[in-house]
Amino acid sequence: MTASFINNLPDNFFATRFNFIGEYNNCLSNVNVQIELTTEIAADLAASSNVEQSQQLEDSIKSAVDQTLDLQEQKKILEDLKVRLNRREEIPDLVEWFSIKIQEWRKKRETLSDKERYSNNKVYRDFKLKLWQETHPNGETMPDFDQANDDEDIVLMTQTESYICPITVMHFQPSLLFSHFIFIS
Repeated sequence: MTASFINNLPDNFFATRFNFIGEYNNCLSNVNVQIELTTEIAADLAASSNVEQSQQLEDSIKSAVDQTLDLQEQKKILEDLKVRLNRREEIPDLVEWFSIKIQEWRKKRETLSDKERYSNNKVYRDFKLKLWQETHPNGETMPDFDQANDDEDIVLMTQTESYICPITVMHFQPSLLFSHFIFIS
């Protein structure tokens, strides 16, 4: 496609003829389903002490996180391209422009360590927390990410459970007759 051809297109051409952004949303949705299913399977494996397969699924989650971020970046680049084309900016080669933008982003991402890539990613943090909860059912808190060595698994947050009512400051105790909690003194 040449710039002159693009400049002669009607203003709504890209919105009506190409639904790239909608297709990216569908892909992102599919990857999110993959992540949810993989997380549940990994949690079950971790609970049954199947560490090797659980680690393989963690690698799969990392790959899915990378795919999600890549798709989100491609979507942003396409949205930027759409804006530029609607403003009638001249872009000599659309494919080359897109390829250069996505390659720049991928090179930048590749230079990051695993810690930098995944420590702030909500999907990965939720995955690690789910595995922690399955392997530490006694409520042991998950160590902070900063305390973990670079060679160890990435651990991302802490969680504590309190069985004290914040209003009455009384302990909760499960009732034998009912499924809800009652107060004891």
